[in-house]
Amino acid sequence: MVRRGKPEDGPILARLHSQSFETGWPEADFATYLRSDQTTDQVWVLDDPPVGFSVVRHLVDEAEILTLAVEPAGRRQGRGAALLRAVCEALSQLGVGRLFLEVAVDNEAAIGLYRRHGFVDQGVRRAYYQRRGGERVDALVMAYDLPAAH
Repeated sequence: MVRRGKPEDGPILARLHSQSFETGWPEADFATYLRSDQTTDQVWVLDDPPVGFSVVRHLVDEAEILTLAVEPAGRRQGRGAALLRAVCEALSQLGVGRLFLEVAVDNEAAIGLYRRHGFVDQGVRRAYYQRRGGERVDALVMAYDLPAAH
């Protein structure tokens, strides 16, 4: 089940993000997204309590996945794919035609997930991510043309 995030999800989402990325977002960031009355920022949560989530920003007919994460124990079980499909469907219903994201070039699992769902490479942002040790990693920019809502 995928639902919109609620303010009380913030601590869980911060924990999931820190388990998924070398530099996790602080709880305050999630609180901002979850309390935003801007329709441009949306948080989609998988299951209750959350085992995965995505933060999306959209404006008119384009959107960007800012982050997508699934708890480590739930990976490779179709949860990320289910979350991605639900987010794409919701965005399509909102009239979004194109969805973008950036992913670290060494995140092969995520790149595979996105390619299996129709995302195509658009370019590379050099030295986009900074790792804890100071190493810089390129980001692959990917895009997906969403089907029109029926």
